[in-house]
Amino acid sequence: MRLTLILCLLTVIGLCSLSINTFLTYREESIRLERVENDKLLPPEPPSPNIPHAILQTYKTSHIDEWKKEEGKNNRTSWFLSWGQQNPNYTHIVLDDLAAIEFMTAEFTRRIANAYIKLPLKVERADMLRYAMALKWGGIYTDSDTFCHRPIDKWVGEYKNASFIVAVEVSLLAIFFKDSSAKFERFRYTQLVQWTFAAAQNHPILRNLLIQLTRSIELTPSFHLPQAVVVEKLSGPQFFTSVIETYLKAHGESLNRLNKDDTQRVYFEKSGVLVLPLNSFSVGNETMDMDTAFVSHYFKGFDMQTGWKNGNGKIKEATESSTKAKKKKIH
Repeated sequence: MRLTLILCLLTVIGLCSLSINTFLTYREESIRLERVENDKLLPPEPPSPNIPHAILQTYKTSHIDEWKKEEGKNNRTSWFLSWGQQNPNYTHIVLDDLAAIEFMTAEFTRRIANAYIKLPLKVERADMLRYAMALKWGGIYTDSDTFCHRPIDKWVGEYKNASFIVAVEVSLLAIFFKDSSAKFERFRYTQLVQWTFAAAQNHPILRNLLIQLTRSIELTPSFHLPQAVVVEKLSGPQFFTSVIETYLKAHGESLNRLNKDDTQRVYFEKSGVLVLPLNSFSVGNETMDMDTAFVSHYFKGFDMQTGWKNGNGKIKEATESSTKAKKKKIH
């Protein structure tokens, strides 16, 4: 009887061991296959250690004469030119709508290009395009409705080794819990700015953004994509923040390290990510004197006639022949 019981126990232990080993093997194989799939979708390139001196922007036209025609409706010309005026040693690249399609088709795999073309809203394409441009060229991406107040070289402060720079957009703890000692998971209450950021060429965060966004687009029904409520989670700042947080955690770091009253830069040394404080990229009159008051954002996405937040900005496929995307300095 005792011998039978021992044999049964050994059998159970053996089966459990087999199941665990089988699970580990399956898990390892899943990770390997995912890596192979990622490499097919976006072949890896070695990341650059430094952030290039390049300013990356997108707009419906890349010609200064066309920007001037909009004066009165907005100050697009002065917004664009502010970047070159503050950073004369930087190359300024502006991709228009036609050049953007050519860029995505020429520089990336067919799946990535098809995902881009599938997007029905200009804002969704602009989101995907900024990740692609920053991955390919590296540098500083910024929306066309931003104004540069101080040179980009001052952004890093003492953290010269930073390879990815972002700023806090929304901090609910700072707004609603300023006098509270309650502890919350910081990431749930923090959103990072996505209208301006800086990155080294081929940075893993940008690679992850492009891979995950492509897969999400492929899996999302076409009728669901035009809904404005989808944008922030699909391709916008919520998605952007979550991918950065995942990258930080892979290095044993987290946005939880940020404090509700942060007014200084926070550098994550293991991952090389530098987080600038609230209002660094959304400067107003009341914050203009901050040492980290670098960029103003004019939120044209809220415009009643053209803003995507109000259901505008659906793609009208261009019928004109595409023009080549060129790296050019805007004077």
